[in-house]
Amino acid sequence: MADQAFDQTGAVNHPPLAQHAEEIFANEGVRVQNREACLVCGQRGKPLYSGLRDRLFAAPGIWNHFRCETCGLVWLNPMPIPEDIHKLYKSYYTHSNGGAVLRSTTWRPKLMDAIRAESLGYEELLPGRGWSWVGRAGSLIPLLRDNALGSLLFLSASNR
Repeated sequence: MADQAFDQTGAVNHPPLAQHAEEIFANEGVRVQNREACLVCGQRGKPLYSGLRDRLFAAPGIWNHFRCETCGLVWLNPMPIPEDIHKLYKSYYTHSNGGAVLRSTTWRPKLMDAIRAESLGYEELLPGRGWSWVGRAGSLIPLLRDNALGSLLFLSASNR
């Protein structure tokens, strides 16, 4: 609080975010900046979680969540710079070409594709003839079904 300025009404005047800018550095190919001050109220945040990786979409980088004890905001620290945010979504379901990112030549990805095709209507993911029944059978096993459908966030194909 000692480094904050107050206006005539007693409200806190926060300097623009540009003045809080830190040095840009790389986090596994994503350019980031340290952001320890809350983006809402300007108070210094405290680490909530550290050393996190994106296990769902395999976005590059090691991330920390900070939390402001004053207003409750939670944010990433380091924070990706706006020009590099797209690098975090390369394998996100909205950026794939009909599931092409999910296809492979080994049997396990083919099984997952068959389950997706049969459960959510992504017929273009069927690896070939005969895989339809494999997808129907695989979707009866909850662990397999949830694993396969979770990668598409359980979203049905748009043609359904």
